[in-house]
Amino acid sequence: MKIIPRLLLNKKTFAAFDEFVATIITMLTGNVNFPITEPPLAMVQTKSGEYHDAVVDATNGNKQQRQFRKQKRGELHIIVTDLAWDVASRSSGDLAIYLTSGFDYKRPRVPAGDLTAPGNNRLGYTNNSGELVNRHNVVKGALLYVVMVGITAVPPEMAVSTIMASGPTPGPTPGQDWWLAGVSSSTKFTIKGLTPGTTYYSRCLALGTGGKIGPWSLVASKMAV
Repeated sequence: MKIIPRLLLNKKTFAAFDEFVATIITMLTGNVNFPITEPPLAMVQTKSGEYHDAVVDATNGNKQQRQFRKQKRGELHIIVTDLAWDVASRSSGDLAIYLTSGFDYKRPRVPAGDLTAPGNNRLGYTNNSGELVNRHNVVKGALLYVVMVGITAVPPEMAVSTIMASGPTPGPTPGQDWWLAGVSSSTKFTIKGLTPGTTYYSRCLALGTGGKIGPWSLVASKMAV
């Protein structure tokens, strides 16, 4: 994995930038993952101290002091940016190691048109016996959502076209542990015709334009009442 630092230093206030650098120094001090950095941590500490003093002096200070604060911020900005890229390189693609530095990273972008798995898939109760409601987060680019329900914790591997062709049923046919609950444009779908006292499992996926099919969500479970 290529780690790209996410800094957003220009968006931080003078005080927030001061606090951010102090946190990085604390995280890197004695960090066994980064015994050596370039620039050296001692240099970063020195520049951080100079900037901190400049920030304090510029509070309610004159124009010259505010200009000096800006100068010191620029110097520290360059050093911290170099430091972030250095620890990213020394992490050798291991995100867990990189994060111990205190720096954030840029998340990989999802290619345009690709669908993700519905997040936070869950089952809940309605006011009616023998019903469960399946809910999940919105998937960007989704037109419809396919909801499956079953009576086993592990769903079968089955093509979506096969699932859709079976049509919604109120329960499993003999030998069928999972079935199509329905297709909806909403992130909320009520599953009916369930047997009270039976634990049911559900999962869902998103359908998009051009026949795009997203991955399945995590499996949720709940006992019908």
